[in-house]
Amino acid sequence: MIKRYLFRAFLITAVALLCFTTGASAVIQEVNGMGTITSMDKDAGTININSQYQFTISYTGSTPNEEWIKATETEVTGNVPDSKAFEIFRTGDPVRFIILGGTGGNYLGIAKIDKISRDAEISAVVGEIDRMIFKPLADGFAVTAKPDPNCAECSGTTCTASSAAVKVSKDGNLLSESTLTPGDFADVTDEPNTFDLYIQFVEGEGLSSVCNPNEPMMGGPQAISTYILEIKPVAATVQETPTAEATPTATPQSGIAGIICLIGVLAAVIIISRR
Repeated sequence: MIKRYLFRAFLITAVALLCFTTGASAVIQEVNGMGTITSMDKDAGTININSQYQFTISYTGSTPNEEWIKATETEVTGNVPDSKAFEIFRTGDPVRFIILGGTGGNYLGIAKIDKISRDAEISAVVGEIDRMIFKPLADGFAVTAKPDPNCAECSGTTCTASSAAVKVSKDGNLLSESTLTPGDFADVTDEPNTFDLYIQFVEGEGLSSVCNPNEPMMGGPQAISTYILEIKPVAATVQETPTAEATPTATPQSGIAGIICLIGVLAAVIIISRR
């Protein structure tokens, strides 16, 4: 009898734990890839990418091994984080991307790169910016962004971000530090004014654990934020000095000719008056 009760108790506890775990662990798998944009549908809000490589991390003991391997999912279609993507990207652009749940899901971020390579540099990002595969940025820039959760607007593991603390540095030197509310942006120009970095905080989420640090960690959807980042060369401004129009200069000959003409007229008047 005791064994039967113990078995029932164990079974109920196991089922309850399974239900709790299943409901809480709603973290969506992120697929990291690199390839070329093959088509864009602005009306549908989607971009299609031919993925050639995917980013993986394996461990040897506690040592992480990061590498790009051949992609297992070569055609990826997803919803863009923001419509600005259709202004920044073009068909044929090499990109890196993070998509939630694989093809058909939502892009967490899309980044423009200069070449399909593990050593590529990033010149633009739409979506999350502070991610491993979206580094390094072009021209030695580095950006960190930390959303500040509004603890009055939380649901489960995430809260709406009221702002984001954004730091921009170059070659290890801090260039700018600002707090951006949704829709705000910052322009940062390096010296000697060769590149301009533009960053906008569109919207975002912060972790609710920041608001309740003493409560046990709860599983659930990850916090997602959207930024727009662009790095562009500063256009060289050439100031042309207007050419002054030449002022005609009277020649000595014209003055002499006038005097001779005047003398001739006076002489003619004298002769006529004598007659």
